[in-house]
Amino acid sequence: MRSLRHHAAMAIALISCLTMLTACSDPGPGGDGITNPPPSTPRVTSISIVPSQISIRTGERLIVTAELRDQNGNLMQGQSPGWTTSSTTVASVNPAGATATVTGIAPGAATIQATLGGVVGSAPLTVAPPFTAAPVARSSVLRLANTE
Repeated sequence: MRSLRHHAAMAIALISCLTMLTACSDPGPGGDGITNPPPSTPRVTSISIVPSQISIRTGERLIVTAELRDQNGNLMQGQSPGWTTSSTTVASVNPAGATATVTGIAPGAATIQATLGGVVGSAPLTVAPPFTAAPVARSSVLRLANTE
């Protein structure tokens, strides 16, 4: 009798141990339960504005892009940061998702920023005066003589 009870107790103990090991080793979706935890959800950890330095003239427009990267350095797609300028008298920013159109309003300096989830990327901006056409003096106009 004792032998049967002993074997039954050992079987129950073995089943209990296997059940506990199975429950403890289940990492959930994506992990292997031994050394690799499930992958973490990608989150923005850095923002770079391209180009990294912006130079335009008054009245000119330039499209800039925010490159958002996750904690593993991977480029993230489909994210739309908020866009701002440090000086609305120098430049305006018209956002369009991960890109924005920067327009020079007046000569000066400003900073363009893209922000998402508390992460900020910035690029310095210089707006130069507009090109002006040099006046043409009347005496510099050539007149062709009639050679007939």
